[in-house]
Amino acid sequence: MKLFDLILGRKKKPQTLKDIHQRLADIIGQAIPEDWTKAWIKAQMHTGNAEFDFMYVQPANTTPVPFHDQASPFIGDIYKSFKAMREAFVQSGQPAWRSATFIVESNGRFVVEYGYD
Repeated sequence: MKLFDLILGRKKKPQTLKDIHQRLADIIGQAIPEDWTKAWIKAQMHTGNAEFDFMYVQPANTTPVPFHDQASPFIGDIYKSFKAMREAFVQSGQPAWRSATFIVESNGRFVVEYGYD
C-alpha cells in the first residue's frame, strides 16, 4: 500500500483465496527446516481465536513430524490467513466452516479440506 493511500485512509485490496493459499504455502516452505514431501496446517476456528496443528512428512519417512516451534514466528500471519479464508466463504454465501486443513506437497500441489462440525 502506498503512503498516499494510508494518509487518505484507503484500504488495501482484499486478498483472494489464491493469495491466501500462496501465503500459507510460503509459510510452510520457510518454517520447515529440512526436505519434506507433504505438509499441512490444520486450523480449528473459534470466536476470536484459533488452534493450529502443524505437521510434515520427510522424503524417507511416512511418520508425520510436527513443526509447531518453527511455525510460531508466523502464527499471526497464519491466523489472519485462515480468518480471511473463512470470511471469503461467508461473503460468497457459503456456510462458515469450523475447521480447515491446508495440505501442500513439495511440488506445489495443494488441497484444502473443510469441516463443518
